[in-house]
Amino acid sequence: MKKKKSKISLKWRLFSYFSVFTVVLLVILWVCLTLLLDTIYRQIKTDSLKKCTNEIAHTLKYDLYESDVQELARTYDVNIKIVDSNYETVFEYAVSPTNVVTRISGTDLFMLCERAVENGGEYIQPFHQFIKDTHNGEKNDTEQNTDTFGEQDNRVEPDIKRGGEHYNFIRGKLPVFANNQALLNLISARTAVLPDGAECYIIVDSVITPVNATVRTLVVMLLYISVFTLIFAIVIAFLLAKRISKPIVSMNKNARRLAKGDYSVKFESRGYAEIEELNDTMNYAAKELSKADELKNELIANVSHDLRTPLTMIIGYGEVMRDIPGENSPENVQAIMDEATRLSLLVNDLLDISKLQSGTSDVTKETFNLTETVRNIISRFDRLNEHGGYNIVFDASEDVYINADERRISQVVYNLITNAINYTGCDRKVIVKQKELSGKVRIEVTDNGEGIAKEDLPYIWNRYYRIDKKHIRAVVGTGLGLSIVKTVLESHGAVYGVDSTPGVGSTFWFELDMEQNNKF
Repeated sequence: MKKKKSKISLKWRLFSYFSVFTVVLLVILWVCLTLLLDTIYRQIKTDSLKKCTNEIAHTLKYDLYESDVQELARTYDVNIKIVDSNYETVFEYAVSPTNVVTRISGTDLFMLCERAVENGGEYIQPFHQFIKDTHNGEKNDTEQNTDTFGEQDNRVEPDIKRGGEHYNFIRGKLPVFANNQALLNLISARTAVLPDGAECYIIVDSVITPVNATVRTLVVMLLYISVFTLIFAIVIAFLLAKRISKPIVSMNKNARRLAKGDYSVKFESRGYAEIEELNDTMNYAAKELSKADELKNELIANVSHDLRTPLTMIIGYGEVMRDIPGENSPENVQAIMDEATRLSLLVNDLLDISKLQSGTSDVTKETFNLTETVRNIISRFDRLNEHGGYNIVFDASEDVYINADERRISQVVYNLITNAINYTGCDRKVIVKQKELSGKVRIEVTDNGEGIAKEDLPYIWNRYYRIDKKHIRAVVGTGLGLSIVKTVLESHGAVYGVDSTPGVGSTFWFELDMEQNNKF
């Protein structure tokens, strides 16, 4: 026997989902604010530098207003230098004391502009500066290094050594000494046109502020935020999981009671919309199961009664005929045969309805005269009309042909007439009508009995359902007639129903398609 696997409850599963979701968000936050902060910051500065350069180039198309360019420099926090085609300065403005554009060498300026031309008109280059901090009131000295544009004119490029190792700023090995700082600038070169149509170059640089201190601050803040968020998220996740799972747990508990046969259980219609709909469905299911259980018990009781009564009579007549001389009369034998016939009918009806509902009984359709079939069925009741005083009237204007299973449809008509005879009124009159309605034929069987209450109408097609226990037994019946009628008509796709008024009577009817040519 296999061991049953343990399953995680809905509450703890939801709790784990919420917790994992919170942890993932915290991890993403840590990655973005620590590992990716510098990359994102540099990308923002690069985009800002490009946008500023484009706006300056747009301004130069119309006229060179120093105030406009200066405003752009202050807005974007950049340093600007504009040179003509001979690399002579046309305009220069710096907002930062650590700018590059005012101290760039001629060779580096030439190489930067040439790279802008080769790159389609725009070029951006990182630029490192090494600043020496001096004390005792000495003036600071700033050294620069670009991406090795070429040999510089009349300038000795600084060569920083420490322990015999050379450091190249642009290649990323930036030395850090006690009294020195390494700064990173972004420098951009772009071709443009002056108002007089002459070519020029726009040189813009911006300082990249080191984010190491910012990252360290964010790490400390994130540590506190993460601890608080994690604790808060666990509490909220537990409460939410408990709240969401509570109506489902309650429903599961009530469903177990329903499965054990407790139909009085009530599913609370509170919670979410889907839960409320499911609760309503379960309440409806409990109600219907309760009715089905009552009908099952009634079916068992009625079948037992209908079987017990003829068996008792058969045994009683048999014992009388065996024990009492002279009682072996034709009347007693006929009584035994009648009760045996009744038992046979009951068993046959049970078999028929079981076959029909299980689909094992095939429906064999053929074209036949429905009107003539109804007349033949009514003629079977002639003896009952003579001895019981019953009056069965058939009203039909013309013969109608249909395509259906004649034996099954005959069974439907016979059962409806038998039912009407059992429940007809004191006048003992049953009316059978045939109506033609737009390509369909409608058969109605009407009695003048006590009628059926409105609340009983949905259940009269169930097996052994009886409105009362005082129905007439003048004609042998099994209590399964209407159930057989329902099953046969549904197998033919027919429309059927009953119209009833208490104290007036009932009309059972069904409709089938007529054959277009009614003459065969």
